[in-house]
Amino acid sequence: MTHLKKEIKDNVRKRFHWQCVKCGRHFHPAEHDQLTVHHVRLPINGEHLIPLCRSCHDEQEKIEKKV
Repeated sequence: MTHLKKEIKDNVRKRFHWQCVKCGRHFHPAEHDQLTVHHVRLPINGEHLIPLCRSCHDEQEKIEKKV
């Protein structure tokens, strides 16, 4: 994924209420480095950018590399 500006990443995190869309874990804005913004090939609820915690992001990357 290309590097996104911090403002775009923070907007995605806010839109999803600082929650990982895969496991549901919530984060505080100060923990922004623990909630990554991931670009998905197939949109989720119309969104191409979604927040994922580090664990879910790593898992998703493995899945996408197999496809």
